[in-house]
Amino acid sequence: MILLVDIGNTSIKIATYLAKRNKIKNIVCLPTHSNKSMSLINNYIKKNNIKIILATSVVPKIYNSIKSSVTRKKIKI
Repeated sequence: MILLVDIGNTSIKIATYLAKRNKIKNIVCLPTHSNKSMSLINNYIKKNNIKIILATSVVPKIYNSIKSSVTRKKIKI
């Protein structure tokens, strides 16, 4: 399953993309600068068996945090 991530200045939007069905599911909006956002994203990745992440970002610090977290888990970003 693919995780779509849009990291903006005020919120992070995540959703799962089902490639075989060409469908986006489970859209979640999180605050960008919350201490809990990173742990919620990690839990979402585990729960949904994510293998690939496609991300866009205007906040390099948050993007780099997500990138370093998921590359340790052998997930492609």
